[in-house]
Amino acid sequence: MSTKIWFEFLKTDLRENLSMHRFALVKRKTDYFNTQFKKVISNQYLSNYGYNFIFDFIAGPGYGFDKNTMSYGHYGLFLEYVINQPEKQWQVMNKPTSEAWFNPWYKYLKNKGVKFHFNHKLINLENANKIISKVVLINKNKRIIIDKGIHIIAINPNNLYDIFKNSKFLKLSDQHLQLMTYNNQISFRLGFNKKINFDLNNRGFVLVDSPFNITFYPQEDHWCKNVNLGMNNKIKSLWSGTIIISYNSGYLYKKSAINHTLDELKEEIIEQFIRSDELINLIKRYNNGYILNKKDIIHQEIYDDWYFDKNRLKTKNKKWVNDSFNEKYRPLNNTGYDNLYITGSHCKTSVNIWSMESAVESGKICSNLILNKDNKKKTFIYKHKSNCLIKFLKLLDNILYDLGLPNIIDMIIMFIITYFIYLRNKKSS
Repeated sequence: MSTKIWFEFLKTDLRENLSMHRFALVKRKTDYFNTQFKKVISNQYLSNYGYNFIFDFIAGPGYGFDKNTMSYGHYGLFLEYVINQPEKQWQVMNKPTSEAWFNPWYKYLKNKGVKFHFNHKLINLENANKIISKVVLINKNKRIIIDKGIHIIAINPNNLYDIFKNSKFLKLSDQHLQLMTYNNQISFRLGFNKKINFDLNNRGFVLVDSPFNITFYPQEDHWCKNVNLGMNNKIKSLWSGTIIISYNSGYLYKKSAINHTLDELKEEIIEQFIRSDELINLIKRYNNGYILNKKDIIHQEIYDDWYFDKNRLKTKNKKWVNDSFNEKYRPLNNTGYDNLYITGSHCKTSVNIWSMESAVESGKICSNLILNKDNKKKTFIYKHKSNCLIKFLKLLDNILYDLGLPNIIDMIIMFIITYFIYLRNKKSS
């Protein structure tokens, strides 16, 4: 192996093993959050398998980002959390969301005197002297006007932009216009007339050999045993899945996911499951040689959030996700109006990644801002912090950054490579 090839090989290997530290270097993080991950990673020195694992799996369904827009900083930040908090089994609710969470929550709040206006749309806010004086909700021809109280808006920033624009809140609407992003990940479910077993610690799965980069998990492995999976218990296995890459062409109709009709897309999803060699072999291994068959799929469902209009699929609720363009526009929970707050995982949190953890933290931050006004005891908020090693590396790298030098991990890599080359040349001489 020539010195040049050996040098590049060692450098690439060290980069992959130490990359979890690079994102956390404080003064560089703005640069990293504005850098697209796909422009950093290269398949020049990685095998196709390694490149697909890092880019197609980890950067897509593994992390939940849009791999083509995710930033280098968010990739590394997520990697730090995985290292600091070793991966556990998937933790989801033990019943359907409505049964396990929403219905009990709704019943509790209603008993506390909370009023609900379902199927109403918030269209306008009015203010007077930095106070929200009126909130207008509408359902078809019915209007509801709320003219007092504290207002908390917890919706995606895409729809929130429309509200701020209609309300002529220029500063907030401009910020949310820059924050807007569209992530066309499409969720679905498949039901089977037989129980399909997996012996992999209840994890989720990714069909890395599918054009749509489909991820899924068997709901029956997480839910209580007495939950009816559907069709009067005829469904024995129920898979909840997501199309991660909606712009690739499928097998049957040679169209991207969002250009299918709902019925066409159901056919295409099933086809991609059937053609996944890795999945077929996995199922055969744990199900006495059973081969996945279309006739055993007795239920197909695209979540009703999606509808077909003007030759493409559209969603009623646009999904937001971190990317290399929107990080610097993420808002605080305060809005500048004394009785108006916004919350959600798109707001600034210590997690800093669009996730359930960030949503919970944002909700608690918002609650504490209101509790603090009334001098009431604030709720505990868990802060996601770097470990001692990362903090130490940050301090060292800040010095390097001020001196205009490469980051500390690159410096360590260069030192190690230089040292090995020195030893190699010394030995050969």
